[in-house]
Amino acid sequence: MAEKVPSIRLNSGYDMPMLGLGTYNSFKPNEVGDAVKAAVQMGYRHVDTALIYKTEPEIGVAVKELIKEGKIKREELFIVTKMWVHCHEPDQVEPACRQSLEALDMDYIDLYLIHFPVPFVDRERTKPTMTDYLDTWKAMEKLVDKGLVRSIGVSNFNKQQLERILKMDGLKYKPANNQVEITPYLAEDELLQFSLKNGISTTGYAPFGAPGQNYVSKDAPKPLENPTIVEIGRKYNKSSAQVILRYGIQRGYAVIPKSTNPARLAQNMDIFDYKLSEEDMKTMLALDRGLRNNFQTFKEGSFKMADKVPSIRMNSGYDMPMLGLGTFNSFRSNEVGDAVKTAIQIGYRHIDTAWMYQTEPEIGATIKKMIKEGKVKREGLFIVTKMWVHCHEPDQVEPACRMSLEALDMDYIDLYLIHFPIAFADEGMSMPTKTDYLDTWRAMEKLVDKGLVRSIGVSNFNAQQLDRILKMDGLKYKPANNQVEISPYLAQEELLRFSLKNGISTTAFAPFGAPGQSYVSEDAPKPLENRTIVEIGRKYNKSSAQVILRWGVQRGFALVPKSTNPSRLAQNMDIFDFKLSEEDMKAILALDRGYRVNLPNFIEWKDHPFYPYEK
Repeated sequence: MAEKVPSIRLNSGYDMPMLGLGTYNSFKPNEVGDAVKAAVQMGYRHVDTALIYKTEPEIGVAVKELIKEGKIKREELFIVTKMWVHCHEPDQVEPACRQSLEALDMDYIDLYLIHFPVPFVDRERTKPTMTDYLDTWKAMEKLVDKGLVRSIGVSNFNKQQLERILKMDGLKYKPANNQVEITPYLAEDELLQFSLKNGISTTGYAPFGAPGQNYVSKDAPKPLENPTIVEIGRKYNKSSAQVILRYGIQRGYAVIPKSTNPARLAQNMDIFDYKLSEEDMKTMLALDRGLRNNFQTFKEGSFKMADKVPSIRMNSGYDMPMLGLGTFNSFRSNEVGDAVKTAIQIGYRHIDTAWMYQTEPEIGATIKKMIKEGKVKREGLFIVTKMWVHCHEPDQVEPACRMSLEALDMDYIDLYLIHFPIAFADEGMSMPTKTDYLDTWRAMEKLVDKGLVRSIGVSNFNAQQLDRILKMDGLKYKPANNQVEISPYLAQEELLRFSLKNGISTTAFAPFGAPGQSYVSEDAPKPLENRTIVEIGRKYNKSSAQVILRWGVQRGFALVPKSTNPSRLAQNMDIFDFKLSEEDMKAILALDRGYRVNLPNFIEWKDHPFYPYEK
């Protein structure tokens, strides 16, 4: 029966059966052991597990019994297990592998995988670290040299992350396999093509959409019930499950459906006596909608995608995520709401808005809906908004704050900022006033005392203006944050040093130079196209945008790039798996030319005593 199952020749020279048994979430006593025995006797030879599944010991016992009974030989089996996220430090890799070997009671592992690219301090994933998986990979290679494992690979890695490994200096062994979620609703065609081109095999987990798993929404679309798949199954006298597995085999990747039911195990094996037509394959591929069920496990309480983002502890005692979503100039209907929804699902928790942006109501409605759906908690978010220039009079501050709270439909604001140091008589900025921002600041402090806001700060303030607040009589709360323009062409090094010295965090807006904004000249220098930045990006296999954001994070300030494009939102989040060298950090800092794109908006007020920019 095992001879029916085709194999994939890995780049390591070993053969991996294309149909395997998944064992995730098999926690009842003897359940996984009985499933392994039944599966092996039916012809399965590929068994997939992981340290975090807690199924290694039971699998090891079952396999040992089967070998003792003469029903199988160890060399006929292909055992896959995975190293969990708390073992990425190079000196922890071998001990983790030996722990799995001991649990399995085996001399070697056929395929050993890095389970997830993001490392954490502990197995419960309470705090991510900055350990680079390239360093982890070097330690993985040593396992092969020591004979502890035959092949090494990764799991849940994207194309860019695979490419980083392939391009790393001194690479000895390419990843033999990448195990990722693939279903009819998540075809991963681009990733498959890349892997095939580079000699990396792929294994698809959760091929049926993981029905019954607690991380999958009850109303998530179910591939097994899809009418198109059901109809194709009738055509071949096969079940939807058999059609989906056959679809994977014909696309060239291994599949590891999880089951402990002997009848289903047998049914899943019965897929090698027919072939889907080219037309049916295309029909199946057309069902792709980019729906990732395992994405839900990146929410709080499971794989915490949001935990990838480091935070800054502000002087108010609250933590501000260092990567946020900017929402300026998102004025098309539903545009900002859709962006916020996508961003939160990706893992963003820091949302930046302002009364002047006119995006508060849509942001509030989106967040309220997501809270109701159980996708996020209000306390898990960090909401920033700003008071506009016509509300600087002390008696106008609280009403302005309450107006934003009402628009956002929230009980409190995490960080409330004075948007600009100059006060105006009207929101259109036609006439500046002499209202001193020190008086405005005293009114801001009262918002904290009343519980309307958790932290207060400023925006577009210079070092001298911050110093005035710090030295004012009766200061109760220092500014927790100053949000200013920072880009490779406007490094703001002096302001950053002053703020750091005085315990004031910094957030950067327009980190890419605000391309596409109406106030930016067409011939303005574009950081995203700068040759130095582009070249640094090639070195790390990252885009210019990712390099700029990473540069900011390593300099110690938060960033709020604006985007409504889902792929760019995801790309902006993908900056925590690498670190710029000290040399590259200096090279980007050397690009500083004091060029401020936000200048045209306020230059006409350069003679005002509170004008914050260079004159």
